Amino acid sequence: MKATNIKINEMLKPVIGVKVWNARETMGIKFEMGNEVEKGSGEFRLWIFCSHWWLKKGKGKDFQDIVNSESNKDAIEEKVKILNGKKLSRVEYHDDGRTTFFDFEGDLFLHVAPYGTDKKDQPQWQLFTEKEIVTLQEDGDYRVNLGQS
Repeated sequence: MKATNIKINEMLKPVIGVKVWNARETMGIKFEMGNEVEKGSGEFRLWIFCSHWWLKKGKGKDFQDIVNSESNKDAIEEKVKILNGKKLSRVEYHDDGRTTFFDFEGDLFLHVAPYGTDKKDQPQWQLFTEKEIVTLQEDGDYRVNLGQS
């Protein structure tokens, strides 16, 4: 099904206002959110992979780059930790460019965009919950599968 800003916000509503912890590099970036349900695993896990992404700080056109998907692994591992303890405040999806903006406390935001050369059903990001996995694909389609993180 084609993603829209309304649909993406509806699916990600449970994580709005929830703090990030254990942000890390792992074939992209992953972070846990919500209460710890198992050692190292939260109620929610957001995994951004197979896509371009940029972590930035600032508002509007006045921002600074912190780290991105083309940075070296050590820089990513170190710098994504800035998200730890920050609440996800807003998600905005743009279907024209198939991009997602994840806004966090402290004027931090994560911009995620498709590579553009991968298979059209390649995931850009996945949100794992205790009951389902929400996936936004490269082509702008989304799917919800039953599963566990």
